Amino acid sequence: MIGILFVDDEPMVLEGLANALRKHRKEWRMTFAVGGEEALARLEEEHFDVVVADMRMPGMSGEQLLERVRARWPETARIVLSGQTDEDVARRLVHLAHQFLAKPSDAETIHRVVSRAHRLQSLLQDDALRQLVGRMGQLPSLPELFVQVRDLLDDPEHTMGDLGDLIGQDPALAAKVVQIVNSAFFGMATKVTNVGKAVNYLGGRTVRDVVLGVEVFHNVPDVAKATGVDPGELQQAALRAAGLTSAIAGSVHPDLRDDGYLAGLLVNVGLLVLASRLPEVLAPMIAQARDTGRPLHEIEREFQRQTHAEIGAYLLGLWGLPMAVVEAVADQHTPGRLDDTAFGLAGCLHVAVALLSDESLLDREYLRTVGVEDRLDGWRELARTTFAAVPA
Repeated sequence: MIGILFVDDEPMVLEGLANALRKHRKEWRMTFAVGGEEALARLEEEHFDVVVADMRMPGMSGEQLLERVRARWPETARIVLSGQTDEDVARRLVHLAHQFLAKPSDAETIHRVVSRAHRLQSLLQDDALRQLVGRMGQLPSLPELFVQVRDLLDDPEHTMGDLGDLIGQDPALAAKVVQIVNSAFFGMATKVTNVGKAVNYLGGRTVRDVVLGVEVFHNVPDVAKATGVDPGELQQAALRAAGLTSAIAGSVHPDLRDDGYLAGLLVNVGLLVLASRLPEVLAPMIAQARDTGRPLHEIEREFQRQTHAEIGAYLLGLWGLPMAVVEAVADQHTPGRLDDTAFGLAGCLHVAVALLSDESLLDREYLRTVGVEDRLDGWRELARTTFAAVPA
C-alpha cells in the first residue's frame, strides 16, 4: 500500500482532500498533517512513499519542509500542491520538487500524479541508488556548453532560436527546460517535448535562471579518467541517438517525432548520474565491459541489479517528463518488457541505440512480434549515412 503524507496549514483543505480521495483508501495509506512541524513528526514515526505539500504555510514553509525531506528521506517523492502558480515559485522550487500540482486539482489528477510517482520507484529496487537519485535536483552539464549558454544569454543580439539550438545539444539542460515548461505552473494543455518550443515558451529570463541554476560538476574532466566515461563522447552519442530515434519514430508515428528526439537525447542520463556520483562503482563495470566485449547493461545487472537505463529513467520520471519518454529510456535494452503489441517509442529508441552502437543488441524476437523487422534495412542505411557522426 502506498504511504502518502498530505501537508497543508488549513485543516479544511486537508479535510477536502481526504473526502475527495476517500475512494482510494484501499490502495493508499493517507495521512494528513497540519503544517511542517507535524509533517516532520509523522515522517519520523513511519515511512512515506510520497509527500504532497502546500508552499505557503506559517512557521515552516513548504519549501523548508521539502528541503528537510530531501536531506533526510531522499527516496520519498516530493510533490508541490500550491495555489502560487507564478513563474518565480516554479523557478525557485524546480530543484526541490519532483512534480508540481496547481490548486485546485481534481482528485483524479492528484491520483494519477501520485500513483505515477510511486510506480516509478519500482524501477529502482536498490535503496542506496534510490536515495542517491532522490537527492539530485538536476543532472550534470558539460562546463564548456554551460559557458556557451551563459554567454549567449548575455549577448543582446541573441535570438530564442539560437538559444533553443544550443540547449538542445545538452541532455542535462534540455531535460531541465522541458521539465519546467511541463510543470503545472505554466498550465500547458499538452506535454511539450520539443526543446525549441519549450525555450520559446519560457522566454529568456526563465531560461537564464534555469540554466544558471543547474549544477555544474566542476570535476567532469576528471570523470573520464576515473570511469572511462568521456562526457564529450557521451554527448555526441546522445545527439546521434536523438536524431535517429526521431527519424525512426517519425517514419512510423509522425506525432512521436519530438518525443523520439527527447528520448534519444536523454538515453544515457543514468551514466551521467553514475559517473558523477558513483565513479568507483561505474569504473569496474566499464572496464569489464571493454575487456570482455559484453554489453555494459548486462554487467550492471550482475553488479548492482539496476542498469544506467533504469537509473536515468527513475530520475526523469520523478521530474515529470512524459511517461513515454521515461519508459523508452528505462527499456532501451529490453523493449519487450513493456508487453506492447505495437512498435512504440521504446522500440524506436532500442533500434536507434543498437544500430548506432552494436547491432547484435537488437531484440529480433521483439521486432518480429511488433511487425517491423522488414524495415531494419532502411533504418540501418539511415543510421549509416545520416547519423553515423554528428558535427562537433
